[in-house]
Amino acid sequence: MSAQSDPLTTAKHLRAFIESQADATEAACTLTEPVVAKLRENGLFRLMVPRDLDGTEADTSTIIDVCEELAYADGSTGWAYAQNCNTMAYIAYIAPEAGRVISDKGCAAGMFAPLSVAQREKGGIRVSGHHSFASGSKHADFIGSSAMEMAGDEPVISDDGMPSIRCYFVPVEKVELWDNWDTLGLRGTGSVDYDVPEQFVEDAYTFSLFTTEPQTGGAVYGLGPVVLGASSSVGWVLGVARRAMDEITRIVEGGRERMGSPPLKEQQAFQHEYGKQTLLLESARLLAHDAFGAAVAHIERGTPATTELINRTRAATSYVNDVCKDVTRFAYEASGSSGLRNPSILQRCFRDMQTGGLHVIFDPRGVADMSKGKLGILVGTL
Repeated sequence: MSAQSDPLTTAKHLRAFIESQADATEAACTLTEPVVAKLRENGLFRLMVPRDLDGTEADTSTIIDVCEELAYADGSTGWAYAQNCNTMAYIAYIAPEAGRVISDKGCAAGMFAPLSVAQREKGGIRVSGHHSFASGSKHADFIGSSAMEMAGDEPVISDDGMPSIRCYFVPVEKVELWDNWDTLGLRGTGSVDYDVPEQFVEDAYTFSLFTTEPQTGGAVYGLGPVVLGASSSVGWVLGVARRAMDEITRIVEGGRERMGSPPLKEQQAFQHEYGKQTLLLESARLLAHDAFGAAVAHIERGTPATTELINRTRAATSYVNDVCKDVTRFAYEASGSSGLRNPSILQRCFRDMQTGGLHVIFDPRGVADMSKGKLGILVGTL
């Protein structure tokens, strides 16, 4: 797939293949080689890479749609893919020549909580640390991480009064990946722990976690790494929830009933709740597209997104997650033994949602911060 091809159409064409690999992905606790090969050869890992670095530089609606589609096919594949895309997007914030090296390799993974430490040296930083939850790392070429910059034993404070947190990229060969991903949900994501042995990283491969000024690429990167990364995760929860609703639809249309009661699909209480959950999911999807789109549109007009707009994207991310968890739980609980017994796609949706939905990107503080802004209480952004 070239940067000009339609990634959503490509993702839809891959649905049946990814579905056929879902059991093997879950058993391996990482994406299968055939799935990774399809994602690579179709250029999908370049979804969020700047166009100047041979990427698609997709807008937020396309990011949400593509991640939703792949998550619909399989939650683990969709999650690992979304996190790979986030990490690849972050090459927009490093020196273009370094970004080109990573883009040419094709896939990156990592974890950007500041769990490494960094000491400033001439031309770069010396880093070391231990990180967890590196989704998609088993097929990555580069690993991204984040470090608290230190001067001796004291944290370095940036001009804005916040600690200096430096993100960095290193080749996967320079980290030690653990083999410790064994969970209830998202079993196929390969979200292992990893160690970063002490090593020097050139400045060209580093950036500030809180930057909103890309070195390559357009307005979408003005959201900054944290908010931009939320767009793919929002797509993921929408995809899993939509699949859960389609699965319960299939189950009740097949005659789900209990002895002495009419078929579930004929019961008014079920019909009402089914309709309500359908509308909640549709409205959450519209909110996600609108919140991220409005923030980028503001940046496109030549000014940074306001605190109000950024906090709205954070609030929308949290709210959409809550809706999707409720939708998936409704579908699973309505399924009875059809969802309980393996094999069950709906059970997998439920397990995946209960795992992915706990990610810090869905932190409910986003809703509180949006509310504070509307109430005139001073609040910052991530």
